[in-house]
Amino acid sequence: MLLGTGLTLLVGSSCGSDSCDAPAGCVRAGKSAGACQCLEWQTVAVNTAPIKFVVVSITYGAIGNGSVLSYGWTGPESSLPAAASELGGRLRAVVREDGAAEHTAAMVNTELGELGMGPLHPVTPESAAVLLAWGDGQGSGSAWGFRNELDVPGLSADAITVWVNPTLTVATDFAGGRQASWSWTSVGHCFWPNELSCEGPHFLDIPVEVLDGTRSSGDTHVAEFIATLTPAERTAILSYHPLYDPPGRDPATLKSDPRFLPLGTASVDDAGSSVPVTTWLPCQGDLSDADVEVLHETEIPFLGSQRLFLQHSVLSRLPTCQPQQPGIALATSTPGCAVAADVYVDRAFGTLLLVATEVASSCTRR
Repeated sequence: MLLGTGLTLLVGSSCGSDSCDAPAGCVRAGKSAGACQCLEWQTVAVNTAPIKFVVVSITYGAIGNGSVLSYGWTGPESSLPAAASELGGRLRAVVREDGAAEHTAAMVNTELGELGMGPLHPVTPESAAVLLAWGDGQGSGSAWGFRNELDVPGLSADAITVWVNPTLTVATDFAGGRQASWSWTSVGHCFWPNELSCEGPHFLDIPVEVLDGTRSSGDTHVAEFIATLTPAERTAILSYHPLYDPPGRDPATLKSDPRFLPLGTASVDDAGSSVPVTTWLPCQGDLSDADVEVLHETEIPFLGSQRLFLQHSVLSRLPTCQPQQPGIALATSTPGCAVAADVYVDRAFGTLLLVATEVASSCTRR
């Protein structure tokens, strides 16, 4: 296995010989295209990052008290709006050090769960996707649906999905390459008070209004996890939500934010609704580790002058991007209610964001 970020070093060999002399720190040398190079470097350090959580998705409320948004593959017999899309996040680990080159850690040990039920399935050598719901367009996958209770729920319907028991180790080789190895821990019992241990990676859906302190959680599992967070950690999680980055952000700025793709406008009233086409393409062609579009990053304390960052890029479960179609159906039962909204797709998580622009006074709202 090639360690690190693919760095190679030409090494010496005897004239006419098929053997290669390994330089200091090289475990295995060999020839490629007639030239000797180090194929595997010695690991010189393995460090555990003090990672407490990983944000894997954000879901947003729609408009209309009878509306539904859906993700994944709904299938012909589903009661959810038709969808063929992915829900989750794609991330990578980057190590930065003052005065030194940035190193992106190659992903290893990422097959931690079933597709659509567990985290970190490899996408590129340096990135992996956490998939909560997905569809392959061929009849396979899973689906999630989100229903409204208010015509204009504001932030009350928005939730951030957090992986609450991750572990991350970063191995450094002699040439400075890095490898990120992910796993999970049973310490803390996954914040399920009545369970003795975890059985795998565990997720919690946390309302943003619980994170910001607007209201308390009625879910004891969420409340137990929230109680472990420092104010800085709450802020770090909330920063993934566009309207908390910074707090009170003007929604009009989303139009120039590359993380959010405008899809058009939607409207709903007690007589019917209108929605835009929700099909979008994460990328043109193939994803590349050499040209990564970073949509959000979070710093994790690491080693002295070294800083570790988790970076989210555009969501895709495959290195060749496929069209995505989240499901949307808008309705209201409130007499006289009428709402219009700008519709975006959050490219980091594959979810629809509706920002209300016109609201009748009779509509129910937060």
